[in-house]
Amino acid sequence: MADEGVDAVTLDGAIIRIPVPPLSEERRKDLTKLCKKHGEDTKISLRTIRRETNDELKRLQKESKLTEDDLRNLVTAHTEGRQFGFLGEPRVNVLELNIDLDNRKPMKH
Repeated sequence: MADEGVDAVTLDGAIIRIPVPPLSEERRKDLTKLCKKHGEDTKISLRTIRRETNDELKRLQKESKLTEDDLRNLVTAHTEGRQFGFLGEPRVNVLELNIDLDNRKPMKH
């Protein structure tokens, strides 16, 4: 955290104290640029993950010969909600999805 200008964190009972020095105009602008950069990096990462996931779903659909609706229903069936109902984002249990897809493949003799 040194590059953000924040010093050591101290614990005081049930309170966490983080000493933050007063911001100069220049430091405020630097922090604004840093936040915008992190925000843009996050958007790019999410777009990349979304594109790769969609490509993988298309590949799965083609290999398994499932309809788009069937595959979407399978993904929905293996999607877990947020932890405790509010933490994180819903996520697909890929292991269970792959097992389910493998079980749907015809057995080769």
